[in-house]
Amino acid sequence: MTALLDVDRVAGPRISYPPGAELLTHAEIAETITAEIGSPVEFRPKSQAHWQRGLEELATSQGGVVNMAMAQHISAVGALLAQRAGAAIMPDSSRLAEVTGRKPQSFAEFVREHRSAFIRT
Repeated sequence: MTALLDVDRVAGPRISYPPGAELLTHAEIAETITAEIGSPVEFRPKSQAHWQRGLEELATSQGGVVNMAMAQHISAVGALLAQRAGAAIMPDSSRLAEVTGRKPQSFAEFVREHRSAFIRT
């Protein structure tokens, strides 16, 4: 937030695409949540084709929320990201801290801080 208010902190052009603090797979995210909340969280991967079919069904049933081209694009980008091949900007916690003016929080720290939001009641 500091970088948004103090534009001189961001070197270069006025548009900044800060990196994330870490890059996790879906399985690693599930493992982290499991470890932090003490209850099992499971990730079940779906193929690109399966996900695209589901998005296409959404496109035809929701009337415009998602269209057929978006269904194809979203599932293709998701498949790339699932392989870690689609990360346009690799994680760099030092650069993120530089841009935001504070130390980035890890995903595990975030889950720990917001633990109640991850637990079913």
